[in-house]
Amino acid sequence: MWRVLWKLKISHKVKIFIWKGLKEAIPVKELIWRRMSKGDPICSGCGEELETLEHLLLKCKKAKEVWKVAPIQWDGIQELTGNFNRWWAALSEATQRDQGIDHIYLTAYILWHIWKSRNDKEFNNKTHEPVQVITKAWNAWMEFNEGTKKTRSCSIESTTASLHRNEQEASQTPDNRIVGMQLRIATKWNKASKSIGYGIVAADCRGQDVMGWKMRERESSNQVQHEAEGVKWALIKAAEQGWRLVCIGVPNMDLLQQIQGTKTVGLWLATLIEDIRELSKMFYKCSFCIGKYRRNDLSCLFSAQALSNYFDEEWVNPNL
Repeated sequence: MWRVLWKLKISHKVKIFIWKGLKEAIPVKELIWRRMSKGDPICSGCGEELETLEHLLLKCKKAKEVWKVAPIQWDGIQELTGNFNRWWAALSEATQRDQGIDHIYLTAYILWHIWKSRNDKEFNNKTHEPVQVITKAWNAWMEFNEGTKKTRSCSIESTTASLHRNEQEASQTPDNRIVGMQLRIATKWNKASKSIGYGIVAADCRGQDVMGWKMRERESSNQVQHEAEGVKWALIKAAEQGWRLVCIGVPNMDLLQQIQGTKTVGLWLATLIEDIRELSKMFYKCSFCIGKYRRNDLSCLFSAQALSNYFDEEWVNPNL
């Protein structure tokens, strides 16, 4: 593992930090049981398989829930999750791509906080929601960046210049209104297939549609819950792109009031609302407003198309 880290073109201090963090996660239950014949080798998170390093950090259903909401994904190396060293070695090749070093830093923090969450459950019987784990990892990563006085940018190349201008405009706006990326959300319910189609479209400060997503999920209990899930997915997609100024168009006034705290949160929505509020803290500035849709809005078209898709689909405006 150290040889893999050493190949990365990052500072010695950061290599030591990542190595120490991952090394702490080595004494998992399976290893202790195998070496010392003590304890129970079964993972307490799922109660189904041996708690190996790979299982704890990558393959346990609890870990998968965390990775699902993480602002960075490593889908291309899923077949390597059975061997952590090989998985990390493949991940380290990301140094060759844009923001690759930042992605590796953040991944190390996520791994570390999955481990910390496991310990809190194991020793203090405290359960952490996936969004809480990601939020803590994100905040720790941001604090580390500030501590090392290194300027890091999470924005994609196509929006970097406009987002810097948006920060200045936001600080000069009297009502402190967000003028960054604006996301619209539409949902389409197919009762026959028991599925929901989500259409999410992001527009820049000029109102030009930049990106969009089509996603299909299993149905929830009611329409408002579907819309809350859509808001959550919009925040996750915005975080994946590294956008720092976002305004989320909530498709339902009742849901908007619950998110903003001006109306009592329904019991069936409490967990989702908490996730939405936690995710919103990952941005420089994040606001919510009632969704405004154009005639034949692209988000509505995407939500209908998503119902016939087997896989999520990302759209990028070819005219930009």
